[in-house]
Amino acid sequence: MDRELGKHTSGAASGATHAVLATAAGDSHVARVREITGWGGDYAFDAVGTSRCVEDALRMPGARGLATIVGVFPDGVDVHVPARDMLTRETRLQGSYLGLSQFRRDTPELSELHRSGTLLLDELVEPTLPLTEVRAGFDLLARGAASSRRGGGAMTKARPPFTSNPENIPVD
Repeated sequence: MDRELGKHTSGAASGATHAVLATAAGDSHVARVREITGWGGDYAFDAVGTSRCVEDALRMPGARGLATIVGVFPDGVDVHVPARDMLTRETRLQGSYLGLSQFRRDTPELSELHRSGTLLLDELVEPTLPLTEVRAGFDLLARGAASSRRGGGAMTKARPPFTSNPENIPVD
């Protein structure tokens, strides 16, 4: 799911079976994800770092589902948590700051996967800028005009698995 239609193409190239266009107002995109999954997914991830995205991610899982915050927030940003909904559906919210990553162990392995072409990292970053334009890059990120990861935002893993064709994913 993303607010930018163009990012759905890269999601399809990465194996996404569905794409949902998030709306600035309302929550029809949350309802659409729950409809596609049949009840809500097992997991939802916020990889953007906005309160709205976390709140959306928290409403997408089905019963006993898990929403994980991966995106980094600036200081002072609060998230509204629907306590009653979390209680009745037994959903959970967790943060993941680097997860269980162990850099000394993981970096050589990930580097080798990237060099071999198995881990496609270059495709996850847009645009690429020279180091002399680092301030412009941060400005692009702040405006949402660039992405440190394509197709970021709330994503769910559905149960049962999606069945549509990845080369022709429906965009809602």
